[in-house]
Amino acid sequence: MFKNSKKFTLLFFLLLTFTQKSCQAHIELINALTALKTKLLSLQKKLQELKQDQVMHPSGIWAQLKASDKKKLPASEKFNLFYHDCDTFAKTENSKIPQHDPSQDKILRIVTFNVFKMTKGVEAIKQVITTLNPDIIILEEAFNLNSRFGPEENKLNDYDSLHFGLFGGYLGDQFGNTLLWKKNLKLAKPIEALKYQNPSRGEPRAYIKALFNLSSGKQLLFYGTHLDIHDKTDDVRTKEVQEVIDDVKTSNIPNIIYAGDFNAVREKDYDNATWLLAEQEYLAFANKPGAPKVEKMPTQALKHLMDNGFEDCFTITNPTAKFPGPQFTVWTGTVVDFIFLKKDTWNLPIAGCYVYYSAASDHLPIIMDIDLS
Repeated sequence: MFKNSKKFTLLFFLLLTFTQKSCQAHIELINALTALKTKLLSLQKKLQELKQDQVMHPSGIWAQLKASDKKKLPASEKFNLFYHDCDTFAKTENSKIPQHDPSQDKILRIVTFNVFKMTKGVEAIKQVITTLNPDIIILEEAFNLNSRFGPEENKLNDYDSLHFGLFGGYLGDQFGNTLLWKKNLKLAKPIEALKYQNPSRGEPRAYIKALFNLSSGKQLLFYGTHLDIHDKTDDVRTKEVQEVIDDVKTSNIPNIIYAGDFNAVREKDYDNATWLLAEQEYLAFANKPGAPKVEKMPTQALKHLMDNGFEDCFTITNPTAKFPGPQFTVWTGTVVDFIFLKKDTWNLPIAGCYVYYSAASDHLPIIMDIDLS
């Protein structure tokens, strides 16, 4: 009896030791698999960032400028390169933008588009708008669409609009900012069109402010703008941005968009070599005989905006990518068109951000899709 008990105890301890070692091995295996999963997720994230960087295309202006060993290119050559880039990239990139049908999806599409005084014709602008089918679009350098399109051939009759003519009278019509929104969108209050207080060279600039009630039950506060272009220091643009920042402080709406043509740049949107070329050309343009000397390309307007809680939609949706947004949005090869969000309060899901390559203007449309489901 004693011998059997001794054997049983020995067997028990052997089994316990084996079980402990087996559990330890199991734990080590789980830890190894967890570490492997973490590495795979990190690699997947890096591959996504690389893919994101690969689809963002730099302007051909910088390659041409580097090859020519010039300090700046003539405007005509830059326009030709811009339109060539648009045609090239449109073939591969525009198809990646989801088609938007408000009757089928629960997406709210926001677009900003400088239409270059409709120089390429009203039909070209209408084609871009109908293709992208935005729910809200701010147009810069636009004429009054109601007077330009006409009722019979009007393809935009499912939009309401507000036009704020500012300068440059042409055929009895001033161009400025135009806000269009789908008629099924409900305004929470009347739209405001406000001039900035610090015009440069006497040329007024403005923003349009609209508060929308969304189908999700939330509200969206939208500012559409076109900032000063003549200021070589960013001082005027910084003051203009501050006016909107001050206005935002009077609101308790969390979801705020500030979109448009800012005529301002950020160094973070370019690699080092491109930034040096862009700054070189800017200084060659800015430092004209008799003008105050400019030492560097100004960046404080957008820095001031971001220091006050705003960030562009591309960076918010892909914060770890080296270049999350487009590498040019205008014929000069730079990035000046943005959809900024009040990052610290924003609480609506963003389904995607895109750039649409088109030769209909000298700027590219910027698109953001908000998920309202």
